[in-house]
Amino acid sequence: MYERKPQHPFGEFVSKAREQRGISMYRLAKLTGRKITQISQIEKGRSEPMASTIIMIARALNMRPGELLDILAKFIK
Repeated sequence: MYERKPQHPFGEFVSKAREQRGISMYRLAKLTGRKITQISQIEKGRSEPMASTIIMIARALNMRPGELLDILAKFIK
């Protein structure tokens, strides 16, 4: 049986926040001006977003960029 790998906590937070707001990954990509593959990589924890991407994601999710930065900072080693 296929086991889903756990996501990076930051990516998981972005994914849940997006879904709670009823925003598809495609729509988030359009709102941020990023490619859907980039959003997917962030949500899967395979890519750490640049500050400009965090700001755009926060705006698209109607959040303060500092909220996302605080969450990301907890998981950067």
